[in-house]
Amino acid sequence: MWDFETDPEYQKILDWADEFVREEVEPLDLAFPHQQFVPLDGMRRKAIDPLKEEVRRRGLWATHLGADLGG
Repeated sequence: MWDFETDPEYQKILDWADEFVREEVEPLDLAFPHQQFVPLDGMRRKAIDPLKEEVRRRGLWATHLGADLGG
């Protein structure tokens, strides 16, 4: 029989990502509407760079890339 349960440690990562996107990333759409394709300026960079660093700190930045490519 197959076990389709998510590993508890992996579930913690999924839960963190869900909360992070909901609480930290999605509100930026309200603060900077219709600017997702506009290059970052000073104000948006100040808001977004710390979020990027948190994702990197958790080892989740560009997980599809090898470490030699910044993943």
